[in-house]
Amino acid sequence: MTTDRTSEEFDKGLERVSPADNVSRKESIGDKEQNLQHREAVDSNPDRFESVASLRVPNKDEIEPFQIVDGGQTIAASRKVDKQEAGSGESFFEGLRALNMPEGASQQEKDRLQADWSINYIEEKARSLSESDSIDGDQVAFDFKSAGRKVQRFAEATEAQIKNPEMRKVEAGKDLMRPRRGREDDFISLGACRAAGNRFKSLRMRMGLGPGHVDPDLIAATIRNEQHHFKQLYDTGTDNYVQSKDSPEALDEMQSIGPAQMQIRNIRHLVERYPEELKAYKDSPLKAATRPGDAPFFVAAYFANVIEGLEAGERPGFINEKTWGKIGELYRQGKVNEALIYAYNPDPDQVKHVNDHLAEIWKQRAKEKI
Repeated sequence: MTTDRTSEEFDKGLERVSPADNVSRKESIGDKEQNLQHREAVDSNPDRFESVASLRVPNKDEIEPFQIVDGGQTIAASRKVDKQEAGSGESFFEGLRALNMPEGASQQEKDRLQADWSINYIEEKARSLSESDSIDGDQVAFDFKSAGRKVQRFAEATEAQIKNPEMRKVEAGKDLMRPRRGREDDFISLGACRAAGNRFKSLRMRMGLGPGHVDPDLIAATIRNEQHHFKQLYDTGTDNYVQSKDSPEALDEMQSIGPAQMQIRNIRHLVERYPEELKAYKDSPLKAATRPGDAPFFVAAYFANVIEGLEAGERPGFINEKTWGKIGELYRQGKVNEALIYAYNPDPDQVKHVNDHLAEIWKQRAKEKI
């Protein structure tokens, strides 16, 4: 009877016995006659080679050898090297390393040069990709450029935090990097979230359960998800800075703040669009957006803006065309919750994440009724 070997056992067997070992061992070549027949067969092979060194390696110029040291074992390996990019004449990292820094340049100036070079490289790469008929060139260019800007903003924000004590606030929490995990509800006002949804007519008219409706706790679930991912220093420091300043001039307009983690530019836009509904926040909207009792009203305004845009066929300026198309598709299917979730953050996993938090809120409400 034979026993099937697992793939892991088979791989280990390959590691222990090499092809050369098989030729020389008696268990593989049983006697002199077999050994002679084997050598005659090898000699008659037109593709025979004397050693591994004589083998031709396909695409050798695209492969870089390296070694991995694992304990006392050294493993030979290879990897594909970056091809020269169209229009750049060099790979990304080669170009970055080759930048000529002005003599006496400060670290800030060096960071800026590297960021600008990275953005130009990304845009050039996007243009080369856009020549393919199978790729949405405009969207690719937008995505690459957006990614580059995010890197630059992150670098600038980090530099500002290093220099500014007010932006170096650290919060205690069980999760060092995500300090509000496990205590998300400390930064949410369920009552304010429901009240906010009722303040905007376009949102209030759709409140309810099931297809075509907005769940009354969607605003709370959206904020709860943002608190679950709230970052140590980068978010904690930014909020502390906003709360301590009348005019947080050091922050970029695309910086996200508050329990709802809404971009500053969107907060300002919503205050202008809804002067009556958000009139209480006209003088200090950013500080308001960092307060758990007031942040829900900005989320409600955001959702109202999206719904009104869908009904009027007018895309809000803060949403790109590709994302807007997906939002419209969900909305027409009666998936209003999903459309608003995706509009707030078009991450592929966003709908699942917010729905998970929505389920947690339902559990809380069920306990309150018992």
